[in-house]
Amino acid sequence: MFKDASHLAQIIDHTIVRPDATIDDVARACEEAKKYGFACVVVPSCHVIRARDLLSGTLIKVCSVVGFPHGSSTTTVKIVEAMEAMKNGASELDITANIGMVKSGRYDVVEVDIKNVIAMTPGKVHKVIIETGSLTEDETVRLCELCMRVGA
Repeated sequence: MFKDASHLAQIIDHTIVRPDATIDDVARACEEAKKYGFACVVVPSCHVIRARDLLSGTLIKVCSVVGFPHGSSTTTVKIVEAMEAMKNGASELDITANIGMVKSGRYDVVEVDIKNVIAMTPGKVHKVIIETGSLTEDETVRLCELCMRVGA
């Protein structure tokens, strides 16, 4: 499927979203992305401008997490975070699904949440973080179906 490792790297998102990630950690992740040719670097919203500047002049995209790590922020907070990340240079958004609402069987709330973030940030790539380690197989399947339905 891939001719070599460099072709595989082009579909990998290089992630640095640890809560203790420093400015130097973000810089290192951006350098690694350049070295290996990763598709994008995923950072918390506070590091989007830094990653954008460090990756300027490359084809590597900047992606920001939204509502990370549990997805428990309100929809309004997620929208503001997503719009700010977009304004600061993120071309992709990784929206964290609300684990508590999934576990409560409130897929309607999760769907509205994700759908509204997508609607308010048009023209971007929208992905959804699904914490499969916290979900049952049925919850994971239903959440994946929901994500496809809303256009993530």
